[in-house]
Amino acid sequence: MQADWELEVGVDAPVIDTAWTGHVDLRTEPNRAHQLLEAIAFPALAEILILLNSAASPVRTSKCDIWPIENLEAIHIDRFDLEAGEEETSSLLGCYIDILPRNEDRWNQPAHVEQIAKSLCARLKKVPLRCCRVDIVGRETLLPLNSRGFGITAYWTASGCNVDAARRSLTAALHTFADAVISSGNHIKAKPG
Repeated sequence: MQADWELEVGVDAPVIDTAWTGHVDLRTEPNRAHQLLEAIAFPALAEILILLNSAASPVRTSKCDIWPIENLEAIHIDRFDLEAGEEETSSLLGCYIDILPRNEDRWNQPAHVEQIAKSLCARLKKVPLRCCRVDIVGRETLLPLNSRGFGITAYWTASGCNVDAARRSLTAALHTFADAVISSGNHIKAKPG
């Protein structure tokens, strides 16, 4: 599976807002994942959100979305970034999930998020999975009570020769990512500081 990472921190960089209106805490209400509009449109997303928010997971989620991508040029990648043939890029999907450490722990340093992103990318690159990629972006996080930390936004791009094939590619990529996160366990938990 293709996987890459970067840090986007600074004054003008996007942040992950954990206290947005409409936030559903899937750690305490996992079955509400099936009620999210994004999961109604793509039921496999509910499964992944439940996994990432489960007691076995070292993380929790904050926000997500899924959308059709018109063409690869619009997102500045090519079919080789997906390890896909020309016909296999006829249909494209994008997805993102904002990810934070479990409970109210925090990742306090960009260097820690960088280490997590590098570790996840190394694990994911070992998986022989085509027609998809993930880009892991470390960013600052707005936490309750005006405190700050760092989190990850994971962006997936998946392709297929038709919509159903692209959905299967995205499902496989999401499951591969969730497995990598959960099997990472203590390696990606928040460090004291």
